[in-house]
Amino acid sequence: MNHLEIKHLLREISSINKKYEGFESITGENYNVFRILKVDTNEVRMHSAFIASLLDPNGTHGQADEFLKHFLKICQINYELTDSLNKSIVDVEVSGKNGRIDIVLKLSNGDVIVIENKIYAGDQPQQLVRYKTTYPECHLIYLTLTGTDPDDNSITNLELNTALEKGTDFITISYKDEIIYWLIECRKVATNHPILRETITQYINLIKHLTLQNMSTQNRTEIIETVISNPDHIESAQNIYGLWPEIKLTIIGKLKDKIIEVANELNLEVDFEDIRLGKRDSTFWFYKEGWDICFSFYFAKESERLITGIQLLDGEKDIDDELKTQIKSRLTNLGLGQEYNYGDWIFVSDFDNWEETEWKDLLNEIPEEIKKAVAKMYALLTDVLK
Repeated sequence: MNHLEIKHLLREISSINKKYEGFESITGENYNVFRILKVDTNEVRMHSAFIASLLDPNGTHGQADEFLKHFLKICQINYELTDSLNKSIVDVEVSGKNGRIDIVLKLSNGDVIVIENKIYAGDQPQQLVRYKTTYPECHLIYLTLTGTDPDDNSITNLELNTALEKGTDFITISYKDEIIYWLIECRKVATNHPILRETITQYINLIKHLTLQNMSTQNRTEIIETVISNPDHIESAQNIYGLWPEIKLTIIGKLKDKIIEVANELNLEVDFEDIRLGKRDSTFWFYKEGWDICFSFYFAKESERLITGIQLLDGEKDIDDELKTQIKSRLTNLGLGQEYNYGDWIFVSDFDNWEETEWKDLLNEIPEEIKKAVAKMYALLTDVLK
């Protein structure tokens, strides 16, 4: 591996990126209200709510069932073209005995559409099976950033030893393709409504950012042409790509000292699981001597997804149900990310700041965000910590 060649290639790519960053500043493409408000990766408060608002024929957008009909067409869900869908009902975060469903759409013609919306969160056991149990005849849609399939554990019915079939029991769609295409159609409908039109445009730009489509075509083309113009560049690009997972783990490893500093500032102890920080299931937790519980953080996916919440320090102990309920009620709507029900956690939530932070800013921003999260939980639980 020629280190000088790699440095040369990185300098060239950095120069290209800076040039196009200047163009984006001039056009205002980098200004996005959803990212500024830090709701850009929140599945519930942002994406499900926004999509549902457009699908709702009685929504404040004032376009009746136009947006809804375009969505059904893109998802290839048939309905009578002469039918009005204006009496359709859209609900977000529908709770029931089989779990909480992101979006439930009940059409005027009696059909039910269930949308499971995934930005970064992982699948829960038998998740799609449970939703199909609740609405057996529904059109079940699994929505992800790039159209990935659900995990086997989500579609497998353990009791019956069967699995849902893609294309028959559910379909997959993506933000990258179907949702962006749908939003473009919605924007056409909203041409004469400037506030609505520009809000949709902002959301399109956000989706392009999340699906890595916001780099201008010229920028991508110039970088690709730079790489393939020289055989040594191609080899260097391949080497850099191969090292990227290790680079990410090395960056995360440098967080350890900063996490210890956070603990000292909060007057707390901190311990680390004996696994390389950033690896899947690697964990660190804050606590005080004499406490039964701790503020825990663990990587649910290598380098990419961080979970936080409250756990027992001693896994052999049991926590009083009343105390567990009290803790959960205080931390509900804490605003850290999507909340879950995991058996051995008293409270658990995605740590959205991890996904929202760019790698170049990780060492500067994440320790402060961890400190804020722990301080917030600590303040809400001061009188019950022991």
